Amino acid sequence: MVIANGGGLSHPVQRHVRGVRCECPDAFRASLRDATEASSGVFSPKALDFLDEVIEGRRPFYFVPCRMICFGAWMKRFDVQVDG
Repeated sequence: MVIANGGGLSHPVQRHVRGVRCECPDAFRASLRDATEASSGVFSPKALDFLDEVIEGRRPFYFVPCRMICFGAWMKRFDVQVDG
């Protein structure tokens, strides 16, 4: 399934994350693991369990794990430090 965002662009993320055509679940897991570590506690490690449930079809697809991956990459890229 292709998902359209508000800007009219299509995102085939859902087919990459879950379903018959699951193309790269290990890459998503690794990316979310990296984001969780980069967040220094902002993201819960339980996010990985949530992603697994989405991949396995036990939860509906949500963009939240993808957003966490992007935010974690941003934190690493700009060397964002979390205090406390």
